Amino acid sequence: MKNNVYKYSIQPEDVDLTRLSTIPSLYRKIISAVANNIRKEGYGVDVLSEKGQTWVLVRCGIEILRRPELYADLTIAVWKGDEDSICHSRNVEIYGATGEMLGCGITDWSILDKESHRPVVMNLESTLEAKTVTCKKPRRIIQFEGGNTKHGQVGYSECDFNGHLNNCRYVDWFFNLLPEKATALSSRIRLDINFKREILKGADIIASIKEICSGQIDFCIRQSCGIACLASLSVV
Repeated sequence: MKNNVYKYSIQPEDVDLTRLSTIPSLYRKIISAVANNIRKEGYGVDVLSEKGQTWVLVRCGIEILRRPELYADLTIAVWKGDEDSICHSRNVEIYGATGEMLGCGITDWSILDKESHRPVVMNLESTLEAKTVTCKKPRRIIQFEGGNTKHGQVGYSECDFNGHLNNCRYVDWFFNLLPEKATALSSRIRLDINFKREILKGADIIASIKEICSGQIDFCIRQSCGIACLASLSVV
């Protein structure tokens, strides 16, 4: 199997008042492309579910060079990244209709046993072509104190096939807390996310953001049992 390329277009629900794609909508398309590709490789969630296993996103680092405009066509190419028996990386590159690179990213995944919630040691047999992308590896985000906070509860529509808060919803929470000066950025930006633990439907959560320095805002979602996710948005 050579690299797989997936076609998307920017629809009205994907843009904000600037008529440019939001970062959360681009993130969704990246996750969609990776999920479709993993299924083509023979390890879709339906196949793993029969074995009592499932996929979880552990961390990711995504760089967006330019936000595409309304109705723009784009393609996302998925490549094999670093692989070991626990962490399975899938690298992505985003291109516009003219071949201009719009972004790239590295997503690190693990297979979990549904009952024990522990990683499954497995070497994936895949002919997917490997490629190193220009994006730096996902960085470790340091926990912060203070910041602006918002309380909420996880609802049905926010949960995924594991019954957990969908990884895309973490990004929604992050961007809903950001000031307009951050969501309106059209310059090159980078989003890093570290997923720590699952959040189940009905859980009470606290989301926090804090401007760490000029050009960097960090994000945290926690519940009573501890931190579930740390993320960072920075201008690069």
